[in-house]
Amino acid sequence: MADASRSADWYRSIYRDATVSGIVATGTAGIDNVIAVLDTKHTIFVQRVTITFHTLGAQTVTVQDDASTPVKVLTVEASAAAGTIRTVDFGAKGFACTEAKNLDIVGTAAPAYSFVIEAYQRQTAVAQSTTINRIF
Repeated sequence: MADASRSADWYRSIYRDATVSGIVATGTAGIDNVIAVLDTKHTIFVQRVTITFHTLGAQTVTVQDDASTPVKVLTVEASAAAGTIRTVDFGAKGFACTEAKNLDIVGTAAPAYSFVIEAYQRQTAVAQSTTINRIF
């Protein structure tokens, strides 16, 4: 089977599914480590992000990894009104974040919104050949 014919569900079933959803209440500044990477040899691949705003907030909301120079997955503008839905779809294979870095939702205490992040993580670094960390 060619990679192009594999679905997003296939990647999440073969690798470690990291899909999350939740609600961020007004007055909350985001979520640190909304997806935590398994270990330093793994990378999070974001397939799709959907954010639905329930209140107006004059602050941006950004989904990004926590590298020193973060890889931004999605930034929603500060003018997003209640009822606004922002979705970005990176396809079945997904968008790779920085290796060994967690995924965060960053913002200031302003809008209330719900989110769904479809993602998986897989080993991307070569494992050492030891009995407790071996690639088979």
